[in-house]
Amino acid sequence: MNSSKLLRYIMSCVPRTTSIPCRKQRSTITLPMLLSSDCLLITLQLFHTCSSVHLKSKERIRIIPDISIELARQLIDSQFPRWQNLPVVLVEPGGHDNHSFRLGNEMVIRLPSAECYMSAISKERAWLPVFTRSVSLRIPIPIAKGEPSDLFPWSWTINRWIEGETLRADNINSMNELAHDLANFLRELQTVSTERGVVAGEQNFHRGGDLR
Repeated sequence: MNSSKLLRYIMSCVPRTTSIPCRKQRSTITLPMLLSSDCLLITLQLFHTCSSVHLKSKERIRIIPDISIELARQLIDSQFPRWQNLPVVLVEPGGHDNHSFRLGNEMVIRLPSAECYMSAISKERAWLPVFTRSVSLRIPIPIAKGEPSDLFPWSWTINRWIEGETLRADNINSMNELAHDLANFLRELQTVSTERGVVAGEQNFHRGGDLR
């Protein structure tokens, strides 16, 4: 089965957040959808957890109202001029934690939608290459990191683009094959050592913490 189809199907099986965790008041959110930005770190946990968590907002919480193709274009031209001739195209459907834009045929720009999601950039860059060595499906690989600037106040990333289509009920050839591929992916992911993993806390929305 096409790896992009499988990954997008996993995303559709996990609920998105029901409220934005980047508000000035204390907010309750459900765990974000699978495979969005720093998602691979918590794949198994998301499949077995329906709990919500409480977050305390701080000064770092800030939302950029207009993340557009024009902004993505300006960021590429200013920080990565070697790619200034590559087209920038909005990815649909978009994500929640990040806004994504195709860069040419082989890359994707990911801009955090709020400051509270910026910590995922360093986690992706550290852990996605580790996951790649353990799983047989293709997963995004970090290519370059954008720095904060006058155009955009937070770090951002450029990853490898995985070509494919969104998996839907009408384009699944075999549910048995899908179940087998999904189970194999989760089994492979379980082999990754979490010894140096991110400690649960506000920086990762308390994922992996004690649910009591």
